Amino acid sequence: MGVSRYQKERAKYQQPTTDKPCLNCDGVKAENAHLIPWLALRRQGFPQNVINEDWNLVSLCRPCHWLYDDRKDIWVGFYLKQESVSQKREAVLEMFRLLLQQVNILAFPCDEPDDFPPHFGDIDDVDITWGEGTWLQTKIGSLHSDIGLEESQCEQAQVLWQKCLSQFKVTSSKEFQTKRKTLEQEFATKRTELLLLLDHKVKDAYAKANELAQAHLKFIELKVGALWSESIVITSFDVTTVRDGLVKVFLWHKDNFNQK
Repeated sequence: MGVSRYQKERAKYQQPTTDKPCLNCDGVKAENAHLIPWLALRRQGFPQNVINEDWNLVSLCRPCHWLYDDRKDIWVGFYLKQESVSQKREAVLEMFRLLLQQVNILAFPCDEPDDFPPHFGDIDDVDITWGEGTWLQTKIGSLHSDIGLEESQCEQAQVLWQKCLSQFKVTSSKEFQTKRKTLEQEFATKRTELLLLLDHKVKDAYAKANELAQAHLKFIELKVGALWSESIVITSFDVTTVRDGLVKVFLWHKDNFNQK
């Protein structure tokens, strides 16, 4: 996928990490966040370097930056990953293997066959499939034993899997969804608090933007069908190259109107 001119320009003026702590939570590795969105001011005709002046910047860490920009899904996902079993997949499966080994069940991580049935249980369930040996299938991957495990061994494996998850503090699917809802509510509360904290800075930024616009911004309006001059009419626009900084204006010479 190609990179648009907007993306190139945006990256060029992306603000680096600062030495200042986050204004909201005092977190380190804060970055300069825009009080007035970068794209909103670009659309109004502000130059990139003006948008990135101090009047439009505030020091926020990445999660607080997401709060301010109303990026709920990213913010919630970031904190959910702290408890997501998928982030600890290899470590969790390795611990499961070692726990099985302690009770004389030798099993090793492996890829599942293409025709293998999907795991249908919760995160704390182990699906058992017999075939060439025994498959111990979990929500995040499978272990395979060369021997056919007895029912008592399979029940033992279930207990060991739950013990493994407990040691890694992995939440169940139900608990995970509850955590998501809690984080979504927390996002709304924290964002309201952040907006209140930054309210005066945002108002000052909009006042400064208006002042700069009054002093520097000039524009012309072109209307299709209007006269460009006494002999030329504006007929249409082509903005397909706007990403390259070009807007093509089509003009029609009136002298050609009556030609057949």
